[in-house]
Amino acid sequence: MTVATVIAEHDGNIDNISMSRRSPDFTELTIDLEVYDLKHLSAIIAQLRAKDVVARVERVNG
Repeated sequence: MTVATVIAEHDGNIDNISMSRRSPDFTELTIDLEVYDLKHLSAIIAQLRAKDVVARVERVNG
């Protein structure tokens, strides 16, 4: 899985994943991450946005 690989390569920790199939070729993932700080999160988001398989990445405060 490309998304998990990017997160792992940047020392992020996946705390939880939920998936929802939107169409046969599109799955929405919601991933809760543990990161060191905002800079760390921003770096991971930038790398995810650079991947062709990723349609959108956004930070959600919760």
